[in-house]
Amino acid sequence: MIPAVTSTAVDTLQVAIVADLLEERWPSMDLMADMLMEHAADEEAGIRPVLVRPTFAAKLPMWARGSAHQVPTIERIAHRFWSYPRWLAQQLGQKTSADVFHIVDHSYAHLADSLPAGRVVITCHDIDAFRSLLAPDERESHLPRFLVQRVLDGFRSAAAVVCDSDATRAEVIQHALVRAERTSVVPIGIHPTCTPTADAVADAIAAKLTGKAGPADILHVGSTIPRKQIDVLLETFALVAQTNPDARLWRVGGAFTPQQAERVRELGLEKRIMVLPFITRPVLAAVYRRAALVLLPSSREGFGLPVIEAMACGTPIVCSDLPVLREVGGTAAEYCPAGDPSAWAMRINAVLAERSEHLASWTARRTAGLARASQFTWARCADAMRQIYREVAASANGRGVASAPRALMSTMSTTKPIDVLHVGKFYPPAPGGMERMVQLLCEGEQAGTTCRVLAANTSFSTSRAPWQGIEVTRAASLGAIGSVGVCPSFPVELWRARRDVTVIHEPNPLALVSDWVSAQSGPLVVWFHSEVIRPQWKYRLLYRPFLRRVLRRASRIVVSSPTLAEHAEELQDFREKCVVIPFGIDTARLQRTPEVDGMVNGIVSRYPGPRVLFVGRLVPYKGLDVLLGSAQRVPATILIAGDGPLAEPLKARAAAAGLSSRVQFLGHLTDKE
Repeated sequence: MIPAVTSTAVDTLQVAIVADLLEERWPSMDLMADMLMEHAADEEAGIRPVLVRPTFAAKLPMWARGSAHQVPTIERIAHRFWSYPRWLAQQLGQKTSADVFHIVDHSYAHLADSLPAGRVVITCHDIDAFRSLLAPDERESHLPRFLVQRVLDGFRSAAAVVCDSDATRAEVIQHALVRAERTSVVPIGIHPTCTPTADAVADAIAAKLTGKAGPADILHVGSTIPRKQIDVLLETFALVAQTNPDARLWRVGGAFTPQQAERVRELGLEKRIMVLPFITRPVLAAVYRRAALVLLPSSREGFGLPVIEAMACGTPIVCSDLPVLREVGGTAAEYCPAGDPSAWAMRINAVLAERSEHLASWTARRTAGLARASQFTWARCADAMRQIYREVAASANGRGVASAPRALMSTMSTTKPIDVLHVGKFYPPAPGGMERMVQLLCEGEQAGTTCRVLAANTSFSTSRAPWQGIEVTRAASLGAIGSVGVCPSFPVELWRARRDVTVIHEPNPLALVSDWVSAQSGPLVVWFHSEVIRPQWKYRLLYRPFLRRVLRRASRIVVSSPTLAEHAEELQDFREKCVVIPFGIDTARLQRTPEVDGMVNGIVSRYPGPRVLFVGRLVPYKGLDVLLGSAQRVPATILIAGDGPLAEPLKARAAAAGLSSRVQFLGHLTDKE
């Protein structure tokens, strides 16, 4: 029974969802915070969740940061155990209040010491964070024990501890981490993109990432920490490959460790294993659907999210025979003894044979998996959590525990949009594909963000004025070198601009140099539009050092296609950071109107068909020399729309080849044109 709730708890229950720092790169923890934000809100019940997820500047100089793939461990520890608690304490020094704090990751339990006693809920996913204290010989974490003890002390101070599974709750109680009466079990859900239904865009991206799907494509989703037993995964796959010549293994969750990569080479599996870059949730679901089978050979799990994700996408799974995985997978999953590659290979071969030889049994297996996965939803999870929030708030109010300052809520309120600064080369009305894309991105983001733009001007003065609703700062320019503005004030403007996140649109040498000159260190996303076409010596000496500095600093690198992420030379050391977001178009620009139809009729009458159209900037890498060379052998009118430094040379070449009547340079055109 829910305890009687005071009027303070009923009116509007403010719940702070205390999330992991994004730099930790734990997708499952980020998923939980995001899903609770989406599903826990309930106006009728008076529940209002607010996301608490601060960002902190880098503490180490770039030369000392080491690996391009992740934030250095010492910096992560500093942010988690020093910056985050201090930030909370500063926010809680204000005078307005909040009601309940939900720390979604038990390894952040030390934050409870910075929050009001009696108002903290902690979700416990497993007990690995405490293993160095409970079983020192089995420790996997390099975290000093005094910090682990600090986490455990915060964990024990929670008003309520919510476990993902009965198995995890049993371990918490067995090791006397908290009293049983303060624990409960609330299973988590699956992301709504995990469905057997096709998603045309995500499926197309997955197809480019993995190539043509085969009958023995096997997927593993998870990190490479010891309990995931990557060694068992590799040994198992090597045995499966002996009887399935077309077998491939796809990995999602990060690159192999050097030791694991060496084992891949020893087993001769380099050409059979594909480590996918960072992918979005929809694309992950598409990869699940594309696989023939999913494996989870872990020695320990707290819940086993890939089990229900795979089932929800209609893909069978074989997993370790652990109590928690049987609890989650039920009779719909296949189980093997943890650490026995031979037994795993036999079971996998049997399931793959069923897929090709016994369609009815395979279909029944998929159906059972879908039914099992349907029991795990974020709506159910959020409903149970709302009840716990009410109980904790009512208990705290009944004991007269002071409510928490609301300044924290106001600083992270969902009504306050994120401030995003897009740094481009130029911005419309300046022409260009990248310029147009940045414009569409800014205009499309306005619902949830405040977008600002910093770009080069085409005049000697700096202007600050909105353009079609977007605040644009155009830095004074002394001219241009090629397509790059010469703007001495650009680093100063970048340093002055207020924002929560910076997005640098690359290629953009001015932005890269300015980022270095102004010593930027805040949250950064790089939108990698294309590779740079320059003489190698100039590129490696003058461009590459600045680009790699920014790529190392970036939290995410956005590319428009899997092919770009796979083949761009400069992205090879950073593929784990890459996320694929295909370009979009503004369909409103392409609507037919009577005015446009009149223009079409004019074009038809003015330029005889057949007509070949080129749209873009007239620069060397666009291949216009090839187009003009082919024009001599193609009986068509070539219409070239756009402008650029090659306009006059191309016109001269067309005239010299006697093509002036069939090659028409239209210059810059309006959207309607």
